[in-house]
Amino acid sequence: MSTDPTTRSSTPDIDALLARLAAGERTRARTPLKDRRRLLLEVAATTAAAADRWVRTACQIKQLPPGSLLTGEEWISGPYAVLTYIQALQHTLRRLESGTDVLADARITAAPGRRLAVRVLPYDSFDRLLMGGFHAEVWTRPGVTERELRATAGLGQRSPERIRGTTLVLGAGNITSIPPLDVLYQLYAENRTTVLKLNPVTDPLADVYRSVFRPLTDRGLVEIATGGPDLGEALAQHPGVTAVHMTGSATTHDAVAWGTGESAKAAKAAGTPKLDKPMTSELGGVAPIIVLPGPWSSADLQYQAEHVATMRLHNSGCNCIAGQILLLSSHWPQKDAFLTALRRALATAPSLVPRLLPDPGPRRPRPAPPRRDARRHP
Repeated sequence: MSTDPTTRSSTPDIDALLARLAAGERTRARTPLKDRRRLLLEVAATTAAAADRWVRTACQIKQLPPGSLLTGEEWISGPYAVLTYIQALQHTLRRLESGTDVLADARITAAPGRRLAVRVLPYDSFDRLLMGGFHAEVWTRPGVTERELRATAGLGQRSPERIRGTTLVLGAGNITSIPPLDVLYQLYAENRTTVLKLNPVTDPLADVYRSVFRPLTDRGLVEIATGGPDLGEALAQHPGVTAVHMTGSATTHDAVAWGTGESAKAAKAAGTPKLDKPMTSELGGVAPIIVLPGPWSSADLQYQAEHVATMRLHNSGCNCIAGQILLLSSHWPQKDAFLTALRRALATAPSLVPRLLPDPGPRRPRPAPPRRDARRHP
């Protein structure tokens, strides 16, 4: 650390930061659902106001030139995702406030393994327009009854007065909406105040996130910190942090939970994690894309091939929900035609790679090989 008194360290005072969150939590315990919902609407307004700067900054991080078609990815997976989530959250709070069944208009069906499936997408008319033909379900754990499901929907906001401490969120570095979404989930679903420690990749967005969360920060509910692994380690081990949530790699998870080096191996073998507090993690996945065989038209082949290419290439594939495996029937007569359309879609899609690699400069002509003497080398 610099000893120059004119230099201000960017390392936060962790004790003071967590003390602010502890005080904010006590105040929040007395905050009715109506005011919590109004607070969400304030965050929606600050998100909308910061959206343009958010997207510009995300494009600068990824070195996208102005006007790039890939800018649309930053809108959809950035501020748009947060705004739609806030809309759903405040809808839930409104129903809890009025005593209405949160799942009153939800489609609930039986799923394999003694589970229930709740249709969550499309959520509203915008979803139906943007994602026509697609739907998504949330499946319960085995044995959960519909009565239990309806009685618990709303999670932490069913007992808003309950104090549950502070969560450290170790933010993702790939999709810019994930850190804010994780913060909102911890605050509303888990009913915990939150300190968001950004991945260094997204540090340029720190001021944007601070603008978005100002209504929450002003009330001592959210803090945002930037720094390296040492800061994350100090926050995770601090007694003022009740739980940890992270989105990232399995390597990072193991470093937080078990430590590093030989001591981590010994801790794993003994089943004694270094982190002695609850930890939840989202570490990605290997999502399959299943193509059902059938009599497809040429337009169908092209349209669905472009869908597969979009899923695979979104954010250059750096996305935990990006399709990683393509499953097709070996007996499908149009299999080769579909793969040809997919290769074409992948080849013609906008790419980040040429802009992220250094320019090698003009190529020098290769010298001509020496002429051989036909008499000596027949």
